[in-house]
Amino acid sequence: MRELDEFDHVMVLRPPRFGKSLLLSAVKHYYDINSKDQFATLFGGLAAAKGEDERRNKYHVLHLDLSLAVRASSDLDAMEVLLNKKVNQAIAETAAHYGLTVAIDAVESTVSLLNFAAVIKDVPNVDHRRLLVVIDEYDRYANKLMFEHPAAYAKLVRGTSGQPLSSPVRSLFETLKSIEGLVDYRTFTTGITPLALADASGANNIKNLTFASTFADTFGLTDDNIVQALNDIGQTDRGAQQHILVIMRSYYNGYTFARSTRLVYNTTLCLFFLDKYNADAEFRQAVHLMAPDAALPDIRLIDENVKLSSNVVEVAKLVRFMPALCDELLENVSIPVASTQLSGSIRSSDLVAQPDFVAEDDLAAAQAESRLNVLSFMYYHGMVTFAVPPTVPSVTSSSSSAAAAAAAIAVPSSSLHLKIPNRLVRQNLYAALRGCLRSQYGVVHSMLRSPTVESVRSYLESTLDTIRTPTNRSSDESGAQRVLEMHLRLVMLNSGNFHLWIADGAGVQQGVSRPDLVILPADNKSLVHIELKVLRPHGLDARCKQSDSAIEALKKAISTETTEQLRERNYTEQFGSFRSYKVWVLENETRLKSERIYLPLLRREFPGRVIYSFTAIIMGDSVLVSQVCP
Repeated sequence: MRELDEFDHVMVLRPPRFGKSLLLSAVKHYYDINSKDQFATLFGGLAAAKGEDERRNKYHVLHLDLSLAVRASSDLDAMEVLLNKKVNQAIAETAAHYGLTVAIDAVESTVSLLNFAAVIKDVPNVDHRRLLVVIDEYDRYANKLMFEHPAAYAKLVRGTSGQPLSSPVRSLFETLKSIEGLVDYRTFTTGITPLALADASGANNIKNLTFASTFADTFGLTDDNIVQALNDIGQTDRGAQQHILVIMRSYYNGYTFARSTRLVYNTTLCLFFLDKYNADAEFRQAVHLMAPDAALPDIRLIDENVKLSSNVVEVAKLVRFMPALCDELLENVSIPVASTQLSGSIRSSDLVAQPDFVAEDDLAAAQAESRLNVLSFMYYHGMVTFAVPPTVPSVTSSSSSAAAAAAAIAVPSSSLHLKIPNRLVRQNLYAALRGCLRSQYGVVHSMLRSPTVESVRSYLESTLDTIRTPTNRSSDESGAQRVLEMHLRLVMLNSGNFHLWIADGAGVQQGVSRPDLVILPADNKSLVHIELKVLRPHGLDARCKQSDSAIEALKKAISTETTEQLRERNYTEQFGSFRSYKVWVLENETRLKSERIYLPLLRREFPGRVIYSFTAIIMGDSVLVSQVCP
């Protein structure tokens, strides 16, 4: 508690169901004037009770719980009324708790808040002219509306730029910031992400201590906590306890918060498991019989009412490179982050609104920033966590050094890596990916049933449009290949009627890369081979650098078509005079490579299959497909 005294206005963010409300309850009773007689009962034997703290039990505490039960279909005006009503109700109940009389404005709860502060300012005991406002789940309703109902989110949260009172949330935090004249005035806010505060732009006085060492191990449960809980419900057998711990670690453990020295469990989900284990004999029996690494199709280890991070699913539908990023996480133990810190302040537009075109010089930075913002969003929601406890310099108790650490919102590490914390989150990510890619399954199966230029183009264009961000439209062939392979692997998880073939290099000529995409339908009758080339946006607008001699040499090397047939393709009319040569060269270089290298390889590897081979030139949103064989 004493560490909170370094800052007047503090915010701490943690994923859903990690005990934030419980912490706020402890803070409330620690500082509440009217809880003085209960202090020994509540805090006796704890570190918070040791030593002297002149602020202990010296505040009027206003507890604002902003966890509104709103739906995307709710009327916007009704939502605003509900928010005002909830704030007014909290003020009225707090005033009654302290025996104070406060004028409540039924229309504008911010007026009621200022009235409440004015009453505190005039209490007879000067030393009691102190106010602590604790704000629980400040962004719960905002997270619900952010992507499901952007209009409601804009009205309730974002408001209008340059107009501080243009939304209820902006008005609330602007009002909290304006309170003055008290002996001591402080706020403590909890939530999941910084998005709503960043969008509201009304809380620039708040110190974000999310990554401060003070709170590294404050949230979540440890192995010792689980063992103690098992003892409390009568399960004292050491062997059974270890078996249960292995299962719970697999599904609920694995979280490492900034500057943390240990892995922690999701609090609420562990309590759900323990309650069910204690009360449900069938569940208890199933837990004891299951293998530690087994999946659990017949018993639920998660309460349907506390499913993880539904907002991440909504983001997955809107952020085009989210599936590729999730696939990277699912395929690797951990992934690197090209930064020494996560994003401490993200706006919702930073996640989904990206430029249509990024200059080549700025491409890497734009991609890294987009990736960092989305990974930070996933971290806040508990979908990823730090792969190892980051090595950081210790923070001294001096105000200046602590303030610097808080202001940076940093995790100072030369090698910042993130990972999926546990099996439950992994299942959620798979579900999110299935949801955002389900509409693409049909185009894959249509292509495999009837491999034609049209079906291949339809598959490539629709898939790339769904899962690529505009910034990585400038990526090369390997980037497009990775994206398409990821998509196909996800479709495979849900169908199983085809698989990908990856050449091991034994049959590929030295110095030549493997075939880009080889898809093998389960009927063993055919295969689809696609060679990719990417013409970047800057390349489309540049003068062709191919010399006449190089073009003539390529013409001579091609044996499948005459020069007249090639000229009949009329690229100039479709793409422009300078682009035409470039597209023509790329397509025919790719065709030649397929005919002379990849087709012989595929015929050796799969002698009984009919080979459908295509070249695909990807140009921004368009794909030019040509059939090589049959």
